[in-house]
Amino acid sequence: MKLSAIEPGSPVSLRISANEKSMRLDAIVKKNTSENTIVIALQYDINKKLNFSNVKTDLEFYPDGNVPIKWYDVKVASAEEDYVVQASGDGSRMNRRNTFRVGISAPAKLKTSIPNCPRQVTIRDVSLTGFSITDRKHELPFAIGNTISVSWEDFGHELDLAGRLIRIENRDDATIFGFEICNICKDLSSYINTKQRQQRKK
Repeated sequence: MKLSAIEPGSPVSLRISANEKSMRLDAIVKKNTSENTIVIALQYDINKKLNFSNVKTDLEFYPDGNVPIKWYDVKVASAEEDYVVQASGDGSRMNRRNTFRVGISAPAKLKTSIPNCPRQVTIRDVSLTGFSITDRKHELPFAIGNTISVSWEDFGHELDLAGRLIRIENRDDATIFGFEICNICKDLSSYINTKQRQQRKK
């Protein structure tokens, strides 16, 4: 997919990483200037201009909650109040199954600013890049782009994950909400390895 194929007004995200740490910045596409160049406006009140020269930056686009499309190692430069993003090539679909998912089916505490939400949810599965929630009562009022935090303890691990909703799957018996992890959790890798070993023994 060409970068210019993203319609003005569409939400996108910048994934910024450096020194084994990463963060996400949400933005809105303002206009297309060429096949591989767009102008974006960050969705934050920032008094000073950000410098992207010493970090690795990827751009992610979620078309209608479907499989996300990613442009790797884009160049970002300030332009008056906005930022110009330039890609060296086309975007490609991200394969969420590149990282192994383990089934959890465990209760977790929910933290969110979204009104009318329960305090506890059921974690369906988790990987190094995402997790999903099962809603059998069809009571969770989540929408694509919502951010939440979930936390639970299992096998001596303390998991505290922040996620951004990128997928909603409606089934007869439940609704499945898929989230991309937006923070760093030091226990996550060890926890997934432990759960894998446990499941192999069954």
